[in-house]
Amino acid sequence: MSYNAFTLQSAVIQFDLKFIGSDLSFPSVLPTLPEYAAYVIAPMVATLRQIHHIGIHTGVQFNVSTVENLTGQCDFLITLSDELEIIEAPVLVITQAKESVMTEGEGRCVAQMIAAQRFNQESGLPPIPVFGCVTNGFSWRFLKLAGDVMQGDGATEYRLRPTKVLMQRLYYTVSGGIML
Repeated sequence: MSYNAFTLQSAVIQFDLKFIGSDLSFPSVLPTLPEYAAYVIAPMVATLRQIHHIGIHTGVQFNVSTVENLTGQCDFLITLSDELEIIEAPVLVITQAKESVMTEGEGRCVAQMIAAQRFNQESGLPPIPVFGCVTNGFSWRFLKLAGDVMQGDGATEYRLRPTKVLMQRLYYTVSGGIML
């Protein structure tokens, strides 16, 4: 079993999470970022890399725990380090929704977030929230894992347009709610 086998419900049950489907709280004032035109996932994260010198790892094996089935390939792992050869904590997860159905990516995203949380802890970081995002390229839904509480962004899906709003939220989640 790997990340692909998880549904949102099975991930919440297996990892004994408390799921809160309320809106995530983004600060009322987010950083000012330039407007960029983008139509798919890769240009959005590439723009973040260009602006903030973060690391983007795409299609990489992220085998954290075979016992917990936290193995497999991740669509995008984003790190605060601009190192591209190795994955350094902390990690953010972006999961592509299969066949453009947003709910199809939620379980995989939660499982990958659990793996990122374990990875961050094993790297010696203090407990910090782990953010994740499920996207089909045009709609983006954010998730936050703090301890054993998984918070979804309700029914809120951020659209590609206006790009500025989406980029601000991506920037905030990449920084884990702390300044870069």
